[in-house]
Order: sequence, then C-alpha cells, then structure tokens
Amino acid sequence: MAKSQHDTTTSATAVTVRPFDGDRAGFLELYEDVWGRSRDGDWFDWRFRSNPAADAVGMVVAEADGRLVGAEPCLPFALRAGEQRLGGLQPADWIVHPDYRRQGVFSRMTRRWIEDVADADLFFNFPSAALLPGLDSYGWRTAGTLRTCYRLQRPGAIADALGVNAACTGLLRRLTPVADRCLALVSSAGERGPQRVVGRDGVPVDVLVDLYERSVPDAVHVERSAAYLSWRYDNPCWDVTTYVARRDGEPTAALIACRRSIPAVEKTTIADALPLNVADERTRAGLEACLAALCRDHADAAVLDVAADTLPRGMLSAAGFAPNDRFPLSACTDATTFATRPIDATVLPGRALDETENWHLSLGERDIA
Repeated sequence: MAKSQHDTTTSATAVTVRPFDGDRAGFLELYEDVWGRSRDGDWFDWRFRSNPAADAVGMVVAEADGRLVGAEPCLPFALRAGEQRLGGLQPADWIVHPDYRRQGVFSRMTRRWIEDVADADLFFNFPSAALLPGLDSYGWRTAGTLRTCYRLQRPGAIADALGVNAACTGLLRRLTPVADRCLALVSSAGERGPQRVVGRDGVPVDVLVDLYERSVPDAVHVERSAAYLSWRYDNPCWDVTTYVARRDGEPTAALIACRRSIPAVEKTTIADALPLNVADERTRAGLEACLAALCRDHADAAVLDVAADTLPRGMLSAAGFAPNDRFPLSACTDATTFATRPIDATVLPGRALDETENWHLSLGERDIA
C-alpha cells in the first residue's frame, strides 16, 4: 500500500510526521530545548551527514506550527562477526518536546521510522528506562545490561556536578585517597616494561586498522575500518588522543582516549582498545603500558570511564577502575541497557543476537556523542 508523504493527525495542534528534509536548525533547537545543551552545525554534519555508512540523513521528524517537536535519527554502522558482515542501525537522540509527550507522537514517528528509514539487518541500541517500554512494543528485545568501569580521580567534583544525594556525595568523596594511590601505582607500573608508548592527537588510522585485523573477534561488533575510525573520532566535541605501544618498533596495542566536558566535569573516555582480543602476553603488556600513560596524562580529569569488556578486568582493577554494577558505584550510577531488534532471524545462524555475550561493545560503539 502506498504511503502518503505526510501522515497528519490533529489533537490540540496539528502534528505532521515526515522524513528529514533539511531540518538541521530545527533539530538543533529541539535538541537544546530537550537536553539542555547546545550543539552546532559542525556537530550535526559530522554525526549525521559524514558517517561513511550513510547515504543520507536517516531521520524522521514531527512538526507542529512550523517547528520541530520530535525527531528520531539513526546512525548506520557496518557490523562484523569474524568474516561475516551485516548492516546495523543504532537509534540516536530520539526526542519529543515536553509539550507534545503522551500524545502519540513517539509512536507515530517510530512507525514511520520503521517504514522509511530502518533499512538494515539488525537494530541495536542503548535505551533509557523511559524509552525502553516504547521499543518493546515494536519488537525490540532486551539483551542485558552493560557494565561501565570508572576511575574516580576527583570524586568530590563528580558528586557536586551530579547533584547526588548526601550519602552518595560522602561516599564519592571518601574515594579520593584511593584514586590517588592507584594513580601512583599504575603510573610507576607502566614505566617498568620494555614497551614504549607514544600519545598523539587524533587517530593513526593505518596503525589501528592493522591492530584490529590481527585478531578480529567472532562476536558482533562495529568493523574498525579506516573509514569508520576516521569518522568516529572526528567528533568536534572531543579532544582525541591515541596511545600506541611499540616493542622493537612494532605496534603491539593502542588505546583511544576522548576528552570532553560534561556539565562542570572534565571527563576522559577510553573509547576503544586494539586489538579487540587480548590474545597474548605481548598485547597485554602493550595495553598495560598504554593505560599507564593515559592515566598519567589525564590525571587532571575528574573521571575516566571505559566499557568493562574493553580491557581485562584485572588490568582495570589494578589501575583503580571500579565497575558500576558493584558497590559503591552501584549506589550512585545507573546500569546501561542493551537492546536489539534483528530483522532476519537467519542473519547470523546459531547466534542469539539478543544476548550480550555474543557482542563486543566498547564505549566508541555506544552513543556517546
């Protein structure tokens, strides 16, 4: 059945749901209204127009009285599992203006999104608790929760910025001496090994692709192609540093650090670690050396974070990182939910795509724009 160009119903105000059509300014205004933080045209163009996996801006919008009141964009990704490749879509920045919530705008945009935008083998997302019930009604499955590890280097500053309750504030402040001791230990440990680390701005794409191709995991993940790496770490809101460890001049491992300011707090994210598989002691030693250099260089950040599966658990623990699903951080942070919606159950035969153990997910693959 043919679809009309505009799907319009009327409540208090007529709302039109349609594909994106040059609505950059309207989206940025809505984004700031809903999230309370501004983004500029360079960020929009990077995020939605420069993505190498995209042919156009994949977005459905809702319009009323000449302004956007809702938007559902997505980010396409080239996914890989061993030698198998498939197309993935990650919903991002789905928003409805507060004045238009509970009026069916979300449901209408989502139906239109599935009809017009959702051309992929697989959807995957990290929905908030508020968004998850709406996705469940469209066939999404909760695959589980993902752990994030944090290195609280200025716990007092974090507590003040988050505005957490008094009990959490006291708890975070008491962690400051622990963070300082771990910083000293990891810095000295990184100076003892035979590997040498160099940090440089941006991403050395050729080196990173080579490290990735040495040990491609069978778990589903975003393929670390040259095009993806060049795009992903060109975010104008980030200061990106790559740490590469070498032994006898040969690269052994790398970490990508993204520094950004969230409200009142300087935060460094370890967005990726390569190779994705820690297959031998040489790789492990290289990652340890990179982590020591990264922690030393970012000692002034209030917090460092990393996906729990990006680096070996013992390595993170020794460097002062704590998982958010255990006390004390479980009392102060929320878990990240991972959800999927396979279009074709046979896309990867024999694998349950709605189980987190069949995925490799770094923070670079999560929506951390």
